[in-house]
Amino acid sequence: EDCLYINVFVPRPRPKNVAVMLWIFGGGFYSGTATLDVYDHRTLASEDNVIVVSLQYRVASLGFLFLGTPEAPGNAGLFDQNLALRWVRDNIHRFGGDPSRVTLFGESAGAVSVSLHLLSALSRDLFQRAILQSGSPTAPWALVSREEATLRALRLAEAVNCPHDATKLSDAVECLRTKDPNELVDNEWGTLGICEFPFVPVVDGAFL
Repeated sequence: EDCLYINVFVPRPRPKNVAVMLWIFGGGFYSGTATLDVYDHRTLASEDNVIVVSLQYRVASLGFLFLGTPEAPGNAGLFDQNLALRWVRDNIHRFGGDPSRVTLFGESAGAVSVSLHLLSALSRDLFQRAILQSGSPTAPWALVSREEATLRALRLAEAVNCPHDATKLSDAVECLRTKDPNELVDNEWGTLGICEFPFVPVVDGAFL
């Protein structure tokens, strides 16, 4: 899972103490990347004299598998985003950015993520403004209950021939860890019905 990186776009000449915009990509918490060509932040940075930061986070079962256990607590993707927020707070001044003027913005699942950071005591003090584009935590696909999240995780375990007994969740996690990530991805959509995304945030009692 060597995927946690950020991109920093700085206007020229290097600014001093300018506003910062931190972007979270969308993709239904299932797909996407911070490096898609459609997200070219150079224009925003150069024309508006702001520093733009885009972040990568784990998605699908690698980022949002939940079994309510220490091994699979859920919301790993949101904690990835929180780590990027903390990095910006601690380091963006080295690029000429003002850590007291950070706008968190995102589209679709990225917008849902922004709203969840607004709700989370772990994140809400790490930025000052927010922009939500085409997404909110009230969207029918944005959150699932702990029970539904556990059911989806066990369905995935069953699909890849792992133990899926609800009374032995650690066995399921141990087996899932041995599987090739491509096999997990290939079987994720069999865990749910139509018009939903398979692995999404959950109210876990830690991040939310």
